[in-house]
Amino acid sequence: MLEVHDLKVRTFDLDHLDLFWETRLQAGPPDRFEVYVDRSVDGPAGPWRKLSGPLPSDLFTLRDSDVNLLHPWRSFYYRLRVMDRERSEEALFGPVRLEVEPDRVALEIQRLHRVSLKEKAGVRCILYPRLTWGTRCPHCYHVSTRGNTTGRSRIQNCQTCYDVTWLGGYAAPMLFWFQRDPSADSLDRLNVTERVIKNTSARTSAFPPVKPGDMIIEEGNIRWEVEKRTATTLKGAAVHQELTLHEIPRGDIRYSVPVSVDPREEFVAECEYTHPQDFGREQEQFATWLLEDV
Repeated sequence: MLEVHDLKVRTFDLDHLDLFWETRLQAGPPDRFEVYVDRSVDGPAGPWRKLSGPLPSDLFTLRDSDVNLLHPWRSFYYRLRVMDRERSEEALFGPVRLEVEPDRVALEIQRLHRVSLKEKAGVRCILYPRLTWGTRCPHCYHVSTRGNTTGRSRIQNCQTCYDVTWLGGYAAPMLFWFQRDPSADSLDRLNVTERVIKNTSARTSAFPPVKPGDMIIEEGNIRWEVEKRTATTLKGAAVHQELTLHEIPRGDIRYSVPVSVDPREEFVAECEYTHPQDFGREQEQFATWLLEDV
């Protein structure tokens, strides 16, 4: 199989993104492998669409000029698919996006944070990344006969985009772990009615990246909208995310978003505690990495 490593995205321009990778041939002639590049917008879990391919196995770079980098939170994810024509096998590599590459210290901090959330303090939930690019909703997005638009929807409670104005509303969901603080129940008295407001804060690891507008579904069908996101960084690489959440009111159209998760999955943390002697080995390895960096 043809293995891909050192896959990364780089650019210093707003008009394109450059994808670079290296390959290592394990077995067989190079001409029996085909390389495809897939792209996903806003969601590291998809939906994936073929960007280019089949590419020759001796090509190690690709420029994507069909991008819009003006939005501050939009991310383009890429992955490589290697097809073995003789064995009809497929291997996936990625996803990657444009970001600062973490060093060994940052990678260790990310790993320890993931372990802490998964085995001790976190709960498993579902992240629905909000779309910021793609096809506008044909049912609610305002477009005049002259092709002009006001930049907003004509109606509310759209079943096609869930009031996001982009077709589908959200990218493919994915499971992740986070720790949420208890939310205070508050009452907002209006002229003719009362409204219950629930806001809270939460934290999660560096992956998956969360942005304002994303929706998080917790056990018990509690749905939160991300209002703010603050990342703790080390040399520019994110190692931790702090979130400000607002509970979506019951009856909101976003409660119609289907939950695409296997019903056999359980929202229970799997406690896989590490033996004390393992911590010693991990500390020795981490100390060796630090000395190598020095």
